[in-house]
Amino acid sequence: MRNKLLKNAIVSIIILGIFSLSLLSQNSFKSNIFTYEDTLKSLKFLSGQISRVITGAGFKNTNYSLAVYSLDNSRYYFKKSTRKALTPASLTKLFTCFSALYTLGTNFEYKTKIYHTGNIIDGVLNGDLYIVGAGDPLFSTDDLRSMVAEIANKGIKEIKGNIIADGSYFDDIYDRLDYSGDKDRVQPVQAITGLSINNNIVTVTIHGNPQGKFRRALITTDPPSPAFIIINKSKVKGRPKHRKKKKAYLNETIEKAYYGGPVEYQSTTRRRKSYIKHRKNAKGQQVFTASGTINADLSYSYRYYIDKPEEVVAGALLRLLNGSGIKVSGTFNVGKISEVKTEVYQLAENKRYLVDVITPTLKNSDNYLAENIFKLIGANSGKMVENAKESRQIIISLIDSMEIDFSKCVLYDGSGLSRRNKLTANASINLLIKTYNSEIMKPILDSSLSIAGRDGTLRKRMRYSLAADNLKAKTGTHKNVSGLCGFVRTLDGENLAFCFIFNGPSVGLYKQIENQLGIILAQFFYFNKEG
Repeated sequence: MRNKLLKNAIVSIIILGIFSLSLLSQNSFKSNIFTYEDTLKSLKFLSGQISRVITGAGFKNTNYSLAVYSLDNSRYYFKKSTRKALTPASLTKLFTCFSALYTLGTNFEYKTKIYHTGNIIDGVLNGDLYIVGAGDPLFSTDDLRSMVAEIANKGIKEIKGNIIADGSYFDDIYDRLDYSGDKDRVQPVQAITGLSINNNIVTVTIHGNPQGKFRRALITTDPPSPAFIIINKSKVKGRPKHRKKKKAYLNETIEKAYYGGPVEYQSTTRRRKSYIKHRKNAKGQQVFTASGTINADLSYSYRYYIDKPEEVVAGALLRLLNGSGIKVSGTFNVGKISEVKTEVYQLAENKRYLVDVITPTLKNSDNYLAENIFKLIGANSGKMVENAKESRQIIISLIDSMEIDFSKCVLYDGSGLSRRNKLTANASINLLIKTYNSEIMKPILDSSLSIAGRDGTLRKRMRYSLAADNLKAKTGTHKNVSGLCGFVRTLDGENLAFCFIFNGPSVGLYKQIENQLGIILAQFFYFNKEG
């Protein structure tokens, strides 16, 4: 590892030395020593570098498309099969996010609201409470607590009615597999709903905190909703140990993510086991059964997809209201505020900007967030019953209106999980050009893409090179797809857009090539000579 770091450091020093000489040569350029022929030679050298990397890879059963475009000089520096339609994987997210920002506006806000019916007399609400979603995929338990605090601050002490959740802003097709029309799930994704909470994932935790004479473990869920059925058969073993290093041992949490049951987790003591079993009852409710034993002071957490997010949110709101001292005499259920025939009044609101969702979607290539944004485009228009179908039409119309050739492209979802999605490097490059030339869109995309060697899906790639902290891009990955599409600045300070898409069996090799090409572009300057 040390030798590799030393080698990279030496290479960087050499390149910087050459760059310093190039700066001296720029003074010569002013004296007309640097000619048009020199430019052609430099670009020919760059093209040769890219070609040698590709031919040296020895591809087998691989389709690929490559494009490098100068944003400053408005010309392609390299093109290879740019109009070939290939499976893009998560490069799809670029089109989803761009379309959402363009059609909804960069200042678009998600607004989750709580309304009430009836009147409020002496702190008593004589009516129902409605929580209405607007497609915010980052809405959380903490957001719900803040809304409850807002209600409490208005002096409400009792609610003589029900808590009702309304997620009808989106259609009732929750599963990406259903609205994409795919037969291959590829990867499970949470329910895509108009009202969600905690990314539609429930965390069930077994705490080694003895409860009652039978020393049952404490079982909690986040979100804390009575929509979940908890059966507690677990027991706490031993007594709390008072160690000097409390932070290292007490309240230790081991998290595992599970999206189907039953689930078993073996504790580190081998002799002690703690279990969570997950199932659905006849009413379709999620049932979590805790059994086995757990050592005192330990806690184990398990995560599951939420099946009925609206019902869970309604239950969580009821529980948090009770916890804050607001008595609720009714129950919780699901309904539509549009069907209420009496006057409704707003009690609380939670806002979130679309750009705050765009950033984690692109940097972390989050499929759940991307699908929510995808459905948001269609839901906001409201012309069709099916959000996804409308979103596809809106995106296609938008791209066509920008005179980007989209004739060979097709999108079935917003995340790129669908293997039936098709994009071309040509369409992708032109999308980047449109974004780069927009004063409003450029800074948003620039701050949302992963940065080589620093964050997101590129945090471990191209480190210790001139591409690190320079190249910004969106990655795409399937078991038979790899792609990289974004921006990079050359040693001369020239801004380039690039798009590499590979379809074939050697994903690891494709990513190595993408790294090599990214570094080549970052190291490019106009004073190379052939040979």
